[in-house]
Amino acid sequence: MTEMEKQKTQKEENPVFVKLDVFLYGIAAEAARNHEFHAALRHSFGKELTLGRMDAWSAFYRIADKAGIWPAVRADAFFAAGLVCWYEGSELGRAKSVSSALKSLPQEARATAAHRIQQFLYIRDHRILYGKLIALIRFLKKYGISVSPKSLLHDLVYWNYPSHPVQKSWLRNLRY
Repeated sequence: MTEMEKQKTQKEENPVFVKLDVFLYGIAAEAARNHEFHAALRHSFGKELTLGRMDAWSAFYRIADKAGIWPAVRADAFFAAGLVCWYEGSELGRAKSVSSALKSLPQEARATAAHRIQQFLYIRDHRILYGKLIALIRFLKKYGISVSPKSLLHDLVYWNYPSHPVQKSWLRNLRY
């Protein structure tokens, strides 16, 4: 079993990731039911949790508390929740992990993607990282590729892990 397969199995069994998945399901359900919530989160996508729209906060915190999202990952969860609402309906259905999305890029776009990713591989402050990720997500969208909020949230949780498994995985899939 490869390191990535082990991590995937660990993620699926890890209660933290189960809670994150329940949270994102709750966000998607609430956004489908409540247009104002959807619009508020869409508008708040990429902003810090404390700078997001007030009308998004109450539903976000209600869903986060119900899912048991611990405070250390709430900012990442808010970013992923905004991504859920940023995509149009069918785009979310065909979303991929960042690693798979990078692998799907046409050959001529991979050098640009590699340059973008190299700019933020060692950023540890997620507030700065979010801005760089938005640029990458928009770049991928130009090629018709959507990023999975669930997968991205899992990657954000592992982002500052000492062995850099997320960054290595992303770069591995960008070979050109």
